[in-house]
Amino acid sequence: MVGTLPPGYDRIASGSQRPFPIKTGKLASFPALPYAGPVPESTPANPPESAPHTPEQVAAAATELRVVAGRLLRQLRAARADSELTMSQAVVVGRLAEGPSSVADLARAERVRPQSMRATLAVLEELGLITRTPHPTDQRSVLISLTESGHRLRRATEDAKQSWLTRTMSERLTPGELDRLTKAVDLLRRLVEP
Repeated sequence: MVGTLPPGYDRIASGSQRPFPIKTGKLASFPALPYAGPVPESTPANPPESAPHTPEQVAAAATELRVVAGRLLRQLRAARADSELTMSQAVVVGRLAEGPSSVADLARAERVRPQSMRATLAVLEELGLITRTPHPTDQRSVLISLTESGHRLRRATEDAKQSWLTRTMSERLTPGELDRLTKAVDLLRRLVEP
């Protein structure tokens, strides 16, 4: 004989099972789910770009960039191995490292008079850094090339600047800052590309 259950309890029918549990006055226990961490914030598929900058903001950023670039160039110049050369002489050595050139072409590239370029080349020749050879197609002209000493000096200079910059970046920047600087280099490259 089936007795009467207290109010609030479910009756179990004879020979049947209900799909829900009987109330017992205790909380039902369920298997614990693994903690998956905080719910991430939803990110839009196409996040909006930054708001346009005012002309004053762009001008201020340009000024800061120009100042910082100038300081960086001065630091690189101080680290070079050809410190006995003037800047104009070092620039000519750098151009000749790319290949032989005529006096006229060097003067045009540096935007100086041919007479001034000849004076610069005379010093480099006296130091044994350049040599002159006849032009293959223009008998009135000569080609200026770096000697082996000139190439060695150029390589030493580039190695010294590279070593200083690499060491300074490693010592002063965190890994995250290095990542940001790497991305910024791509933007700076776009500023100087034709």
